[in-house]
Amino acid sequence: MSLYDIQIDGKTGFINKNGKVIIQPEWDTKVSWFSDGFCPVIVNGKQGFINEQGILKIEPIYDEVEIFSEGLAPVKNDGLWGYINIDGSLSVNFQFDDADVFSKGLAAVKFGDKWGYVDSQGVLVIEPQFDTAYDFNDEGMAKVEISQNYGWIDSKGGFIWMCDI
Repeated sequence: MSLYDIQIDGKTGFINKNGKVIIQPEWDTKVSWFSDGFCPVIVNGKQGFINEQGILKIEPIYDEVEIFSEGLAPVKNDGLWGYINIDGSLSVNFQFDDADVFSKGLAAVKFGDKWGYVDSQGVLVIEPQFDTAYDFNDEGMAKVEISQNYGWIDSKGGFIWMCDI
């Protein structure tokens, strides 16, 4: 079901395509859409997730969350990022300085000042070496940056193209 955000008095709710209110505008939201059936919400300064019926399904216990993608969502506590699955269980331990959503089975994660990629089990697949790392696209390529030079890598970390400036 597609839901569309509405705001009333600074709170977010959602309507269906016929304009019927499905979720009352009572939420503070980080984003205004659902991904994998969940939308991040903020409650008393902590973040969690509601489902498409407006039920709080993952308690707001995190300092920060991102959207679900491929069944996992990056979550942050005490300065470190990990990943939870759709039942709210921790799937990948808190260990990253930053973390992005999964795309094509991999997620960009930051160790110190360098980005690499992990799989859904948290196994490092591409070593942290990039100053910037983006999601993999539908063709299985990701844009990366090293020393202000941009390039494209494949899912094994091999360069497809690199700009030599």
